[in-house]
Amino acid sequence: MRRKSSKQLFSVLMATAMVMSGFSVPVMASPVDDAMVQSALAEAGVEASESREINFNKGWKFHFGDVTGAEAKNYDDSKADEWGDLNLPHDFSITQKPSNSNEAESGFMPGGTGWYRKSFTLPSDYAGKSVVLNFDGSYNHTYVYVNGTKVGENHYGYNDFAFDISKYLACDGTTENVISVKVVHQTPSSRWYSGSGIYRDVELIVTDAVHVSRNGTYVTTPNLATEKDGDVTVKVQTDVQNDSSAQAAAQIRTTVLDAEGKAVSKAVTTDVTLAANSTAEKVKDIKSPGSWCFLIHYALLSREKHPTRPRGGRHGITSTTDADRSGK
Repeated sequence: MRRKSSKQLFSVLMATAMVMSGFSVPVMASPVDDAMVQSALAEAGVEASESREINFNKGWKFHFGDVTGAEAKNYDDSKADEWGDLNLPHDFSITQKPSNSNEAESGFMPGGTGWYRKSFTLPSDYAGKSVVLNFDGSYNHTYVYVNGTKVGENHYGYNDFAFDISKYLACDGTTENVISVKVVHQTPSSRWYSGSGIYRDVELIVTDAVHVSRNGTYVTTPNLATEKDGDVTVKVQTDVQNDSSAQAAAQIRTTVLDAEGKAVSKAVTTDVTLAANSTAEKVKDIKSPGSWCFLIHYALLSREKHPTRPRGGRHGITSTTDADRSGK
């Protein structure tokens, strides 16, 4: 499971991939001091554009109980007595009444079925991008639909999971998109209170077609036992993904920063050529002094000096409300 809080970590490992095309590409949001990261990137001669990870917690509708047809894009979820407005994370067990007929391990709270729906528009800037819908946790049988099409399911309550939804979306700034999620909690299922529903964050991860893969950086110190009193070899594995229909060239640049944003290793670069619709794995060794607690920071960077943000809000994503639909 990924962790967002990291300001107490002692250093940052930054593995960056520069796409040679010069497109303005969203990048992974860093949990560390943004000014520190931006300063380090500026020293490297590049400038990061908008965060590629977009929090998608706000503006959901919820219905407790199973509903026929709720996965359809044009399903009517406007009835306030049937569908309530909420922001994630959410637990639909905790608001129910406990009963001695339920299992003690779940705090005598029931499970059940819940439906979540979210309507939104995406800017034309996102056309041709890779868009991944990421769930940090949902308990415990989850079925995900985008504009009426089932894109995937997950049947474990304690893992994160994600689906590439690029081809199911409209990205023109006006056409409404709808995500529908059905979560089923069948009891008994746990030895402790688990809750029910989408109980952690949801994000959209928006990248260019060529990008560092989701969870695509892996760091080890294979020689730590013999190097612990001197310079330590840090092995960095980076997966770069090409979702386009054409071959692409990229460059991976890896640097280790300390808590003040100062580089404590020389930048290591690796050129990679990716075939259409493929992923390449590259491993590099870098030398870094001392012992470190690492945070992985990876990004796709553009060589444009002033990347342009999508219009329509910070990320150009607009939630659709019932008032929007009715014209009021």
